[in-house]
Amino acid sequence: MQSSVIAGSRLTLAMGRDGALGPSWARLHPTRRTPVTPTLRTAGIAVALSLPGLAVGGLSEVVLAIVNSVGILVSLMYGIGGWACVITFRHELRGGHLRDILAVGVLPALGGTALLLLGGLVAHQQWTSVDHMALDPENGRFLTALPLGTVLLGVSAALWTRYRRRAAYFTRPAPPLAPAAAPLPTPTATPPSTPTTPPGVSA
Repeated sequence: MQSSVIAGSRLTLAMGRDGALGPSWARLHPTRRTPVTPTLRTAGIAVALSLPGLAVGGLSEVVLAIVNSVGILVSLMYGIGGWACVITFRHELRGGHLRDILAVGVLPALGGTALLLLGGLVAHQQWTSVDHMALDPENGRFLTALPLGTVLLGVSAALWTRYRRRAAYFTRPAPPLAPAAAPLPTPTATPPSTPTTPPGVSA
């Protein structure tokens, strides 16, 4: 629940708000202001996918298959996200501050590349570990096909939203980076004050 339904409902809420998904995904509860519509839809999709998944075996085997295959999906997600950061803020890299170049250029590119290579290596090792496809939570090709199929669905949805629905999310320019905060003044040591002698009192 914590890793899929709750997080997924908030991701789809943000995507609905930005136009990457339909506006109904951004619907909130009228009094609690929680993403009730995305939560219910995400839970329904999870149930719909889990029931056919029981063909693999028991519930524990379904969970095992998801855990074993989610690493590829996570590495692709964050790897592509790193390079998306570089491409989105590429204009900040020309003549920018060293902090900006590191934050939106060098570090995302290095991290994204490492994660993409790691995901590709895991996918290759799992695919070549067996010589046939089987609905088995320990079958390497099955564990590779699950995340790659998810990626294909996501790319198809993104292309539909970009070219069919023409969502502004894909065409509006990225906002500029916030200027660096001014450094705090360095505190200076205050010299000790010389005690004063009250009138009528000898030192």
